[in-house]
Amino acid sequence: TGSGFAISLDSSAERLAIVTNAHVVASFADIRVRKFGEVHKYKARCLMVAHTADVALLAVDEARFWHKVAPLEFGEVPRLYENVKVLGYPMGGDNACVTRGVVSRVDTTSYVRGAENLLVVQIDAAINPGNSGGPALDDRSRVAGVAFSGFSGTADNIGYIIPRVVVQNVVADYLEFHDDSTGAVKWTGLCSLGLWTQACENPALRRKLRMGDDVSGVLITRVAALGCGARAGVREGDVLASLAGV
Repeated sequence: TGSGFAISLDSSAERLAIVTNAHVVASFADIRVRKFGEVHKYKARCLMVAHTADVALLAVDEARFWHKVAPLEFGEVPRLYENVKVLGYPMGGDNACVTRGVVSRVDTTSYVRGAENLLVVQIDAAINPGNSGGPALDDRSRVAGVAFSGFSGTADNIGYIIPRVVVQNVVADYLEFHDDSTGAVKWTGLCSLGLWTQACENPALRRKLRMGDDVSGVLITRVAALGCGARAGVREGDVLASLAGV
């Protein structure tokens, strides 16, 4: 089991879908969803599963399910020390659970074994089995990300969320490539920037690049000639200090 939340697929909020984790519906034969406070389970269908991004979009055809359902809006990628709250149904149960914390790290990692590294936000709020797919909200109750993993080691209260930029990328792909007859689409995957990088940790390298103590980033060591990075003007020898303001 897992959690999920509703989003609007258009500006009029007439087309709604459920966002959850891909691993929640992996290898599904039948998907059933239940609204908070209700016993009845509604049949859902999968619109798209993005395994690399661990995001899935679901639809429910029964109009009764969407009665009084308000879609959540996306916010910004949370920054260090900003507050977040995670909603979901950890370990099952009939009542929603809310855990609060702050952003303790913004990094990159692979969401699934063998996949490319993507942006990830580490928070000090507990994320337990069942929380997966639930929204992580900022102080304005906008979606900052989607809960997808807790830490299985000896540390306490460490969780990870998929930032909203990754989720919105998946939603944008669905809107562009979906089949109007079925509403479903096979995800084509994430594109590559065509950049190869090197960490800027060596003191001699940092001096050569004139990087101050308060500057972090990666050195661009190679640029694919026909890649997105080259078209954006990135050149070999550049230092990439931030992406999307992070």
